[in-house]
Amino acid sequence: MDRKLSTSELYRVLLLLTACAAFLLRFLAANGEWVRPHLWGDSTHYMYYAYNLYKHSVFSSSPIGTPHPLADGFDSPAYPFLVSLFIRFGGDAWFKALLVSQCLLGTLTVVVSAILARRIFGHAAAIGVALVIAFWPHLVVISAWVLTETLFGTLLITGLWMSVRLTERGGKIAAMGTGFVWGLAALTNPVASLMPALLAVPIGRLRGWRLAALMVIAGSLFPAAWAIRNHDLPTAASSTGRALMNFVQGSWPEYHRAIHIGRTPQEAIIADLINQQVGVTVDHPTAGLAQIGQRLAGAPARYLQWYLLQKPYLLWDWRIRVGAGGPDGIEVAPLSHSPYRFIPLLGLSLDVYRTLNPLVFVLALLGIFWAAWRWSTHTPALVFAAITAVYATVVYSVLQAEPRYSIPYRPLEVLLACAGVAMLREMVRAIWHSKQSKQPYSPQ
Repeated sequence: MDRKLSTSELYRVLLLLTACAAFLLRFLAANGEWVRPHLWGDSTHYMYYAYNLYKHSVFSSSPIGTPHPLADGFDSPAYPFLVSLFIRFGGDAWFKALLVSQCLLGTLTVVVSAILARRIFGHAAAIGVALVIAFWPHLVVISAWVLTETLFGTLLITGLWMSVRLTERGGKIAAMGTGFVWGLAALTNPVASLMPALLAVPIGRLRGWRLAALMVIAGSLFPAAWAIRNHDLPTAASSTGRALMNFVQGSWPEYHRAIHIGRTPQEAIIADLINQQVGVTVDHPTAGLAQIGQRLAGAPARYLQWYLLQKPYLLWDWRIRVGAGGPDGIEVAPLSHSPYRFIPLLGLSLDVYRTLNPLVFVLALLGIFWAAWRWSTHTPALVFAAITAVYATVVYSVLQAEPRYSIPYRPLEVLLACAGVAMLREMVRAIWHSKQSKQPYSPQ
């Protein structure tokens, strides 16, 4: 007998189709890199780490071919370790397998984002959120490069989903599993290190402080072990050195222009000053931070605007600064075959996304205010998304703000923008009902 699909069944079918479209788009972007992969900046370091793990069982950024690579902890280990597994077990096709796995991870991010959105807004809005994330250009093309953003984005959204599940039901095993996922996220990007502690407060209030504490402890095991391993490393070769470097670079509003090819002589001088200050701060943190403090104190109004207004918006801006950027502003390194350049409909969608990006930012900001204003009546998914987005914005505004760094958080921005739309709709509805109630009664 023919029967109509239920709402849940229709939701599953549409989500499956959206996931297939998401994978196909990411596959099209990554396919051109199989023949001639582009290694640039961080991706070169990750390849060095992965090769040295495979060849020498040492986490080192020494160039390939170094007989005795020196151990360091400048970058985080999870992603290079994953790449080393593909090198070891993937045979001649290891690089293709790595990029396909990143396409699958990006697709999983779309699906989990839809699951979170369904908890907040219902089935229809969840499919809308999934479609927006599936076609978001930055999220599509990032799978084509040897970079951490795809893996971190999946771990981030999965950690949020497991945290939400923990508030609904679950015991000690679920709390430990949630903590372990956050620990893996922290080993991929140290920014996630404080996420278990931040989410422990609402989780503790909803499910009990023992479960929250267990999640925090489990989430701290991997980062603590990594910190112990790096304890005796010099500052310049550790994650502390990288944080200091990013802090110095991020304190200069001129930084992104100064590092570009084709910079002016004046910008080249500024680049030299930045590098000198990075060296001083890494070698002598007290002296370096004092220099930065003097520079900031010399123009307080300028730097207050820089840190409080410009850097938060810069993080969520469109055009990638540290990288190729490309004609579309979304490329970390030049793509051999960008689907946005050979498929007209995708090129049109990119123009739409780029035009609406400032509006999405404003709507997401409204969504954060809405989650804070009515946090007790909202589902944990929206509150957790708001906490994570605000935390990431604060961290990158203190260190270095760059649109590439917001790529793993873009699904949260879409969720919060959807909340912003819901807030505006609720306000319009309240104003409408208020006007209706004030109309004088006129008997027929």
